[in-house]
Amino acid sequence: MKAYIVSCGDEDGHGQKLTFAESSRKADRYANAEVCDCPYIERRIRRAPQFDKYAPGPVTTEQYLAEGWFFPCGKCEKFLYSDDSPIVTDRGFAFCSRECLEKHLENYRDFGPNAHHSIIDSVASMERWIAAQKSN
Repeated sequence: MKAYIVSCGDEDGHGQKLTFAESSRKADRYANAEVCDCPYIERRIRRAPQFDKYAPGPVTTEQYLAEGWFFPCGKCEKFLYSDDSPIVTDRGFAFCSRECLEKHLENYRDFGPNAHHSIIDSVASMERWIAAQKSN
């Protein structure tokens, strides 16, 4: 399988999706529903051979960063690159500092025990990171 990046060429701020497929046509089909609602002529599909080694995926946040991608801080939205040494939780969230992680965690904790399971998982992930730092 080969790696492809599918993106939307229109101007409304769509992102990019990395997908693995046998051809660009199949990559477009796999990623299209997740990336954009633009017409076919506006979609961009390009090979990303640097990601072939991660096939069939998924690619972790750390691997994306190592290949030059950036992630926004989960709290302040600052763009984070691998050179910034971001905090990355085991659920793939990236933060620029422990302070941002803890502020984000406070916001999530306000949802309480009846929160959606994704929020509960995210809280647990951030708490595991903090616990690991205390034990080091």
